[in-house]
Amino acid sequence: MIDRYSTPTEGLLQAFRESGYEPKQSGEGWISRCPAHRDSNPSLSISQGNDGRALVHCHAGCKPTDVVAAVGLTMRDLMPEFGALKPSRRSVSAGRVTSSSVYETGSDASGRGGSVDVDAGVNVVTRFATAREAVAELERRHGFRSALWTYRDAAGEPVGVVVRWDRADSKKDIRPVSLNGSGWAIGGMPSLRPLYGLPELAAASEGSTMYVAEGEKAADAVSACGLIGTTSPHGSNSAAKADWSPLAGHDVVILPDHDDAGERYAEDVARLAAKAGARSIRVVRLADRWDALPDGGDAADVLELEGGDAGPVRLGLESLVAHAETDTTAADRNEAPVFDLAEMFPPNAAFARDYFADLARSTQTPVEMAALLGLATASACICNVVRVRGHGDHTEPAPIWALVLSESATRKSSVLGELLRPIAAWESAQAHELAPKIAVARQRGKMDEARLRHLEGQAAKERDESKRARLVADAAQLAKDIEAEPLPAVPRLLACEPTPEALVRQMADNGGRALLSSAEGDALDIIQGRYSGSRNYGAMLKGHAGDPIRAQRIGRPSDVIDCPALAVALCIQRAAVEEIWLDPQAHGRGLLARFAVIAPADLVGSRDVRPDPVNPKHRDTWHSAVRRLLDFSPSADVDEEPMVIGLDCKADAVYHELQLRVERELGPSGDLCENRAWGGKLCGLALRMALTLHALGSWAHSGSPENAGSINAETMRAAIRWADYLAAAERHARLHITSTSEAREQTQLLNWIEGRRGSVTVRELTQGMRRFRGKTNEARGALAELVAAGFGKWELAARGSKGGRPPQRFEMHSRSVTASTVYETPPSSPKSVGSVDADSLDNPADDEWGTL
Repeated sequence: MIDRYSTPTEGLLQAFRESGYEPKQSGEGWISRCPAHRDSNPSLSISQGNDGRALVHCHAGCKPTDVVAAVGLTMRDLMPEFGALKPSRRSVSAGRVTSSSVYETGSDASGRGGSVDVDAGVNVVTRFATAREAVAELERRHGFRSALWTYRDAAGEPVGVVVRWDRADSKKDIRPVSLNGSGWAIGGMPSLRPLYGLPELAAASEGSTMYVAEGEKAADAVSACGLIGTTSPHGSNSAAKADWSPLAGHDVVILPDHDDAGERYAEDVARLAAKAGARSIRVVRLADRWDALPDGGDAADVLELEGGDAGPVRLGLESLVAHAETDTTAADRNEAPVFDLAEMFPPNAAFARDYFADLARSTQTPVEMAALLGLATASACICNVVRVRGHGDHTEPAPIWALVLSESATRKSSVLGELLRPIAAWESAQAHELAPKIAVARQRGKMDEARLRHLEGQAAKERDESKRARLVADAAQLAKDIEAEPLPAVPRLLACEPTPEALVRQMADNGGRALLSSAEGDALDIIQGRYSGSRNYGAMLKGHAGDPIRAQRIGRPSDVIDCPALAVALCIQRAAVEEIWLDPQAHGRGLLARFAVIAPADLVGSRDVRPDPVNPKHRDTWHSAVRRLLDFSPSADVDEEPMVIGLDCKADAVYHELQLRVERELGPSGDLCENRAWGGKLCGLALRMALTLHALGSWAHSGSPENAGSINAETMRAAIRWADYLAAAERHARLHITSTSEAREQTQLLNWIEGRRGSVTVRELTQGMRRFRGKTNEARGALAELVAAGFGKWELAARGSKGGRPPQRFEMHSRSVTASTVYETPPSSPKSVGSVDADSLDNPADDEWGTL
């Protein structure tokens, strides 16, 4: 039941927060991940009806009853008669709630009560002086608790509390309390959240074994056995919001609950632990030793099965670990990384986030497509106006290069066209405004040219030396005046398919900047030499780095650009980039290392055929912001460089952590080692992202770059989340481009089986690799294809202790893969498949997939 002091909508939002979800304001409503299905991008809309009822709509098709049940509510809780807001006498008149309004709440056990701060009607947060008071308020609502667990930071200071109630129907209610600014609040801890038992994890010696269970009760059961137990806060769906860095350098054992949700949690934790730098990862299933474990059972149930005796539990766990293989699904990074739109924008740039969410919904395209292309477009608007200082003398120009891979019929042109509308409108307005000035200047130029020719003619005919000298001097001065006042050019930021020479000319006429944008691959074809017969990367490379361009022309004026700045926003098909991606010169010259490239999932076939249009308010806000950025043009003075914007102290500390982490990952065992050219520019990309986000959050609203201040830590953290996402997306896209999906999936499967000593049953495959989870027929078919291709054979597994028909087991033939290995079809193969060049396949290093 929703708290009687809330409206149904406020109560619904609070239930979402207490369940580990974080609804974000979007126009007059909210967006959130849907709790009724696995939702990586916010697909749920929440709003308030005209009659006061709370409205929910999942764009993926989940029923409202399932949505509200997933956060512990019923449809009855959404009706206005079950929740009436009680404003205090301090509220603002005329029914309008302002950021200073306060709503009274009931008293807690101490009798002191709390207050609800309402920030423009967006976030309702009840603050308490202590965690004890917040818990007392929850007990007033739900009764006396069944259990309570405290989360602490590395110094041992409390930062969060998880409270549990066991219900009569054998279900449970979980409510979190967290340290929130100056006090405590009922709701989830902010990201990144500490792991349970963090002080103990921090004190563990290097190389210790850490057991990750699902839930605090299970983690306590592990710790009761004398082992290091931990978990992540706020439920199995929130693993990605925890800070898993304490697992770096340790052996990690994951103990999933005995159900499908447990398997999904184990999968998430394995991936996150691998990214955090865990030394090894193993997934241990308790039912393999304790047959009587109930559905959904965990380590606490195992301890109960053993009569509370921790000794047998520890021996059993250690035995399972000893026989478990190193988990390889964590290293399966071929899947597209999860994009969390809510985490990618600081609060002052939330309008951009809301617009991109609307645009993605209205076009039924992945939201990361609109967001990345939108930031690249915004970066073009500040090119040569500002730069960003990283550290010391290191500065980065503004341009962002975005490359989105999307096949035909995915509405990529609609997304790009919508994003470019305000720039096209600005160019049109500029052309209209400058037309009279250009006409006057052109006429004056014609008259000056005619006068110059007249003076030259008079000088040539004049016989008097002194008069001729005066005519020559007048002609020379007039020629200087003409050269000093060239015809004004209409600003043109957009460039769709220019030749390199035309691109340089356009940048020269427009303050050194341009935006190369297209939904077709022609732009890349041109620099590959479609017309000239030779590659010409120079203009693009210098436009990204800001290095001077000196283009000498024969018979034409030369182009000199001291500070070129070229932003790129391309959304094209994979086939259009395959040639350039496989070109050694493109790699050698570093062209590809400059792109932030993503290959988002294809939504065709599951789209809403009648989506709502873009909210006009969101569109107008975005258009106004872009036009505001374009109001500040590059200086016409060639000696005046762009303004440099730095990081404040906290932002610099956050950026320094990124630098250290990237440097480690560029090392021999790091994630960025396999593409150092790209990884070496990741810190610079983060700075550029931070600069664009800072511009959107400051002078895109009001003021100017001069009074926008330094980039703050919140903006820098958002930029680093972009950098982390793009690092994973680059690898996924690179593999997506350079190999076929069939070859990639088959090699991935072979590597996975090899990591299990070359032997696997269908059931083990459905419990292991992500793409086969719960798909028995697909798993059996994939193994049958490997048998048909000669990679292995079927064997009967040993009969189990319970008897019954023994399962079939796929046994892999011996396989040794090097960079030059060629897979030959074995003579015994019943199917001729020819040969496969291993260089064309996805073949990660052994340590990426686990060891034999």
